[in-house]
Amino acid sequence: TNTGDDTYIPETTTYDTSAFKEIKGTDIATESKNETIVVMIGRQSCGFCAQFAPVLEQVSKNHGVTARYIDLAKILDFTTGSQNVTISDNDSYNAIVNLSGSGDYKTFAKDNFGYTPVTMIIKNNKVIAGASGNMTAENLEALFKTGGLSK
Repeated sequence: TNTGDDTYIPETTTYDTSAFKEIKGTDIATESKNETIVVMIGRQSCGFCAQFAPVLEQVSKNHGVTARYIDLAKILDFTTGSQNVTISDNDSYNAIVNLSGSGDYKTFAKDNFGYTPVTMIIKNNKVIAGASGNMTAENLEALFKTGGLSK
């Protein structure tokens, strides 16, 4: 049930990522070299990701952008229990947490790693805009604008 605030969790926590291009953290540098990219970090068991993915899909489509998707469960091993999460892909982990950014986003990737969903707008391997958590289409449009992705 939607209570009108951020506590709403959809009944299903799986969602369709087929509209996104799935990449690894190690692909960010290459992917963002000649274009500004939008990256969502999520995982299938995340209710907020399930709620946010269709919003990202629609806003990206409106801007003619293919969002990239990184599955956090392919970087961190959650099967060991919440107190013992281990890194299963060190290269992707390091590539993401070592991303630098400009201004308010200088340490955004490192500060928000492990949360889902996290959305970053990246150009030349630098975070130029980002947000952690579920967003409305209006807020995502504002983030796209901050990242230079105006319609």
